[in-house]
Amino acid sequence: VDEAARKAEQEKAEKEAAEAEAKGAVAAFKNMTGLWDIDPPDSMWLAMDRLDHNTGVREPMGKLCFSIQLWPKDKAEAMPVGGGRNNPNTDPYLPPPTGRLKWSWNPFVLGAELCGPRLCAQIFCCFLSAAFIVLMIYCQPALNIIIWLTCALV
Repeated sequence: VDEAARKAEQEKAEKEAAEAEAKGAVAAFKNMTGLWDIDPPDSMWLAMDRLDHNTGVREPMGKLCFSIQLWPKDKAEAMPVGGGRNNPNTDPYLPPPTGRLKWSWNPFVLGAELCGPRLCAQIFCCFLSAAFIVLMIYCQPALNIIIWLTCALV
């Protein structure tokens, strides 16, 4: 009986560990994409709308989650924060923006940003194969002359 209870307890602990790991992975994904489902402490949502002056009707435009903290001057000077996302980026931590394109003049970096690194590599391999075939077609007369000259000299 003790062994069965110990085994059941071990299975329960493994299941809880797996669930905790899955929740951690989901939380990391949400943090990377900016899709949080929990509100920061001491925050509230503000409904954003727009007034259509022709009809006089307010159209909802979205919601904004914000929090405001008022600190005494001595505490604010003792714990400085950077402007925007500059260092030190604390109280609150501002994550980098998500879903933005990283611009680069390097075509491989830009291709990886637009279609992903794997598809970019596949497209590049197809392009190199096509370029090699075209090069062989246009260089064939020169290669024939070189082969003919080497055979004639031997």
